[in-house]
This record gives sequence, structure tokens and C-alpha cells, in this order.
Amino acid sequence: MNVLELLKQGINELAEQIGWLLRNKKTDLAFDKEVGTKELEIPTDNFLSKQLKIAGQYFILRVISRVKDGEIIWRFELENIAVGGLIPAGFKLRLLTEYGENFENNEAVSTHAVEKLYVDVILELGEGLIWEIEPIPDDFSREILRF
Repeated sequence: MNVLELLKQGINELAEQIGWLLRNKKTDLAFDKEVGTKELEIPTDNFLSKQLKIAGQYFILRVISRVKDGEIIWRFELENIAVGGLIPAGFKLRLLTEYGENFENNEAVSTHAVEKLYVDVILELGEGLIWEIEPIPDDFSREILRF
């Protein structure tokens, strides 16, 4: 699935079938606003989100772009959907290369209950990533997100 195309052109049928939605930072009340962005080839007001059920609770995984010092930073962010809900201790959000390999700073672990877990990465055009969460979400299947 190509993230840049989805952000530019909107969600296609395949992305929608596997649970991804296109959201907007300006209209999503649950979204914390990031520091201002510069004009880019991608719309930085839009982000992808996917609802997940994990251990009987509902969470949202977001893929967000932002600009810092002229570079695009991609944030993978996990948050409990319940108002005031937290991510329990022991949860992991992990990113892997498209070949399933670890890389430096690819994982966030909650050692205690937290509001959000996130991992920031800078990618080259065309690179792919796999996301994983522990405990494993219901109906989980690995997918490669291409940037």
C-alpha cells in the first residue's frame, strides 16, 4: 500500500477494506496539533488511521507526516480510543523494514500506562515499512506500507 498516494488521492477500496481511513488534522478533534509545516509534495494536514482491537480494548494507529528542518518525518502513533484511556504497560509498537528486519530506534515500549506510544522515522522515497503491535491486535495481518 502506497502511503503517499493515499494521502494525495484519498483512500482506495483496498485500503478501506483492510481498515485504513484518511483523516484530517484540522477536523479530527482527537488529534493533537503538531508544530507548523512547510509546503510539501504531500498534504501534511492529512493522515492515515486504523482502528484496532487489542486485548478487548479499542486503539487507533495513526501514520502522520510532519516536516522538521526540511525533512519529512513519519510518525507511527498508537492511542487508546476511550476518553481518558491509556495504553497499558507492556505494549510494544515496532517498525520493521519491508524485509522484516529491525533497525535503530524502531520500537516504543510502555513500561507503565501511557497516553500514546510512537515511533518517528525518516524514510527515502519508495521505502517500505511493516508495523507490529504487541499484544497482537485481533484479525492482524502484516502489511507493507510504502512511502
